Amino acid sequence: MNVKMGQRLMLFLFVTWSFMVASCGKKSRNWGKTYSLAEMIQPIPVGNVQKDSAWNIWGASMVKGYDNKYHLYFSRWPRQSGHESWISHSEIAYAVADKPEGPFRFVKTALPARGLEFWDGAMTHNPYMVLKDGKYYLYYIGTTGEILKADQKLTPYGDGWWSRRNKQRNRSSCGR
Repeated sequence: MNVKMGQRLMLFLFVTWSFMVASCGKKSRNWGKTYSLAEMIQPIPVGNVQKDSAWNIWGASMVKGYDNKYHLYFSRWPRQSGHESWISHSEIAYAVADKPEGPFRFVKTALPARGLEFWDGAMTHNPYMVLKDGKYYLYYIGTTGEILKADQKLTPYGDGWWSRRNKQRNRSSCGR
């Protein structure tokens, strides 16, 4: 597949729950030049992949902090619960690195399950972090429901799964 500079191209390559985005913008000196997609794809260095054998990892967002470190927020849920269990088991975790390409060191679970009384008490997922005007903004989705243990599973796309999916909400948090 050949792509001309100026066409917007987004390629999501899911490898061990990681992805890479390649983008060709319109403001290039090479307008009209043809590129081979196969030549544009490069291997992902091992140190650039945030992975853990016990967890599925998804949807990371990174921001450079005022401490000149790189802060990574990502969704994770136990592998033993299955891929579709993000709706019932996901939490937002936090890692830090000295360089944007890592390696990242896990620090803590930033938003764990916390109970039925909270709109996001059973699951938090898809973090997006922004640093603006001296404040950190974290946007994410969450849902409520019974907190399940790692070995407890909902039937994928069954009534319990859809009940949680349909209660899903978006939120933002702000801090310094």
